[in-house]
Amino acid sequence: MKVSVTLTETVTYEITKELELTPAQYATYCKTGKLPNNKATEIEHELSGLVDDEHWITTEDNITHIEKI
Repeated sequence: MKVSVTLTETVTYEITKELELTPAQYATYCKTGKLPNNKATEIEHELSGLVDDEHWITTEDNITHIEKI
């Protein structure tokens, strides 16, 4: 029997870098556990551009769907 199989691969990278936050941004983070959306997006873009294979932590493969054809 032929089936269609979907594999989901999740790759985890981790990078740490010193950045500047305003006192207000840091206070928001301390209070809510989150940065303001615009600052979070800015940091995510900046750090994701720096990630390479040396920052790899783990890869998880999961079969997420099997369907009869």
